[in-house]
Formats: sequence, structure tokens, C-alpha cells
Amino acid sequence: MARGVPVRVLGFAFLALVGVTAATATPAVGALLLLGLLATPAGAAQRISARSVPPSFAILAMATASYVAAWLATARGSRRRERASAAAA
Repeated sequence: MARGVPVRVLGFAFLALVGVTAATATPAVGALLLLGLLATPAGAAQRISARSVPPSFAILAMATASYVAAWLATARGSRRRERASAAAA
């Protein structure tokens, strides 16, 4: 207690407030990430292609490339974690 202020109680109250805020904001952040994941390939394909290929093909190609890149990055990270946990055991 510092000069009559219950610091420990206030610390726990702020910790609970941060937890509630994070739990409440998670669906909104997830929705924004999903929107970005769906809209980014289409926007990139539209900017990159100079109408030499059909727009639908360019959008499909960009979406496939970004999903494959995300999958590869995720797979590489999970393999690193598996190796690290096996080495620690």
C-alpha cells in the first residue's frame, strides 16, 4: 500500500479489465482479419494485372498464392515448435 492506495488491488482490477477487453475485442479483430484475408488478394490482383489476363483468373491466382504462402509459413512455424519441444524433452 502506497500512501493509502491499494496498489495490489488496483493491479488485479486493471488485469481483469485488460482480460475482459481482450475477450470482448477478439471477435471484432477476427472479423477484420477475415475481411482483409478475403479482400487483399482481389485488390492486389486488380492492381497487378493490366487486363492482359481475365480479372477472375488474376484474383484466383493471387488468392491461391497468398493462401499457400500463409499455409507454408504456418507449417514452418509449427515444425520449429515441434523440434524445439522435442529438443527440450
